[in-house]
Amino acid sequence: MTETLRKARFPDELPTLAALWRAYGETLRELGVWDLGGETVEPDLAALGQGEAQDRWHIYLAFIEGAPVGTAAFTPLPHRGPDAAEGRRLYLTPAARGKGIARRLLQHTEDDAKALGYRTLYLDTFRSSAGDGPLALYTSLGFTECEPYNDYPSARVRFLRKSLTPAALERPGRPIARAHGETG
Repeated sequence: MTETLRKARFPDELPTLAALWRAYGETLRELGVWDLGGETVEPDLAALGQGEAQDRWHIYLAFIEGAPVGTAAFTPLPHRGPDAAEGRRLYLTPAARGKGIARRLLQHTEDDAKALGYRTLYLDTFRSSAGDGPLALYTSLGFTECEPYNDYPSARVRFLRKSLTPAALERPGRPIARAHGETG
């Protein structure tokens, strides 16, 4: 099985992304968790199609044998600070689930966010009758529950965050370990 994870290419892959994001929305509706005040993926797709949001969205696609099977994204989260981002729209087609692709896709997204200078990644997930599989994935990758960072009106939303920096950088007053021979 040949698996590829990479950044989406615009505008060529907008139809692929649209199909995956619409499937994501439909999955949330089927699980009974799409009660977010009428939010849909369409406004974001329209903005991406017009080139308005391509510098704000960092979107990744997963492929198996060249066929698109998943997506994940992140956007800046400026009201949490200039170094905060929000993980968005992690979705895999049903046939791609259970193969570790979601974990690798999320790790790929985290690595790119860190490389761009983001220090904290926030995301949300939903409690549903389908269980807490996504929550288990997120906690296994180091995400912890946090206070709400948006105004989603659902009691089923769980808010999570993860530091993308080493723990020593998170605690004021603690010296940063330096490589052998490094001064300063």
